[in-house]
Amino acid sequence: MAKTITDYTKGSINVNKFKTALMEHNVPVDATMDKLIRRHEAGDFVTYNEFGKEVFRKLNGYISI
Repeated sequence: MAKTITDYTKGSINVNKFKTALMEHNVPVDATMDKLIRRHEAGDFVTYNEFGKEVFRKLNGYISI
């Protein structure tokens, strides 16, 4: 997932490939993730760390309430 996040934040892959990769790794695109993706697509640069924090929490089973 680290390379996928890097590729997305650099613009090497598009939003569809990013969302597909998330689904393949069973990372849900919840409201928080959707908000980050929409911000990034709108041109507001979202960092690797912001995406990584959400993705890796979800991969490790962390559930935010």
